[in-house]
Amino acid sequence: MSNEKELVQKAEQLYIYSLPLIVSEMVHRDYSDTDITHDRDYPTKETAKFGRPNRDTLYSAGFVQLADSSYELIIPKVEDRYFLFPFFSPYGDVIDSLGTKSERFGKFLLVQEGKEIPEEYRDYEILKFRESLIGYLMRVETKGEADYSNVHKIQDQVVLRPVYKDKVRQNDRKPEHIDPVVYAKSLSDEEYFTLFAKLLVDNPALTEDTYKDFESFGYDRNNGTFEYSALDPIRADALSQGRKNAEAKLTTNDLSNFKISYDGTWVAVLGGMGSYGQDHIGRARVMGSPGGWGANVPSECIYFDAQASTDKKPLFTDKNYKVHFEQGGLPHAGAFWSLAVYGADTGDVTAAENGIYSLNSNDLSLGKLETNPDGSLDIYFGPDAPEDEFIDNWIESKYPNDSRVSLNIRVYIPDEDTQKGLWVTPNIYEI
Repeated sequence: MSNEKELVQKAEQLYIYSLPLIVSEMVHRDYSDTDITHDRDYPTKETAKFGRPNRDTLYSAGFVQLADSSYELIIPKVEDRYFLFPFFSPYGDVIDSLGTKSERFGKFLLVQEGKEIPEEYRDYEILKFRESLIGYLMRVETKGEADYSNVHKIQDQVVLRPVYKDKVRQNDRKPEHIDPVVYAKSLSDEEYFTLFAKLLVDNPALTEDTYKDFESFGYDRNNGTFEYSALDPIRADALSQGRKNAEAKLTTNDLSNFKISYDGTWVAVLGGMGSYGQDHIGRARVMGSPGGWGANVPSECIYFDAQASTDKKPLFTDKNYKVHFEQGGLPHAGAFWSLAVYGADTGDVTAAENGIYSLNSNDLSLGKLETNPDGSLDIYFGPDAPEDEFIDNWIESKYPNDSRVSLNIRVYIPDEDTQKGLWVTPNIYEI
């Protein structure tokens, strides 16, 4: 094998290793390192910060940089609704979770491994992290817009603050209203790999091969520097070609690295999501897709996705459909479930005037959804409204940047049968 081919292969691997860290940094650039950013209402097409958001919880998100300072975290006891506060490594793994399922609330101190624990925080639960850049995406179950005020009270009781605020660096910002994944992939080779070198200083790579491959292009691990301008033409071309090759590999819909359930219509990841181990391709594939950052582990939430009807035809934005849940066939959720409709390519939510792109079990329990006489449930989506009786069961499809839609069912705290892939999913019919 020629030296040029070896360099291209190393560059391909390097891009796969690095993409999750670069995407995390681009998400980070939408947030402050000193304050929690609370969403006070459901995301819309105009306000969504990333693709495929939900409409069943209110998000609160942000990042900490533990190389600068440890952080104090106080979470109130939440008993009347589902609550989740997960931490994400800069490589996309869920490394810890607080809240309803874990039954962990109270006072915590976030510390990078090797850092000293201040004496005044000795009675806190200490959470130690390998990397510096740690993200979080708090979710509080929200039972419709009338429930906003109750959720806001919970959000306002959550405290996250740096122990040494004066040491926290101001993070760089990215242009607003640009998806973090799109922005990460738009960086030039020089910008991309220079940033990767910078981030590695406080966020050690997951494999020794990452360092060895990067050193083939002049990376100095001793001082954490990379000089793109010093590359000879062969190495510069190899970086560019390897990046293209890796991107082509990552854009396929190959789920073979995950434990999946597929019934011909709905596909769900039952294992591997949010806890990737040595599956670097799967890690990069998820983190490099719209809405990939912040994915839960399956024991916390399982996502069922469909891009075709039960008769295997694509779901088009200009056609009307219904999702039919048999009597007794609703999702098996220990907390709650929701069904959302997105633009298949963009991950956009509907541009419909009412902004509704999701319905959930709370809508059903509050009597907002109409069930059929036999106890079954139909949820409609498409550009045209169904009969007046079922108007509240309708999600209006209005996706100007997409020709097709995809469906997503979220099952929060799924039962054992669901985690094994035994739940019988609903049919999707064109009407």
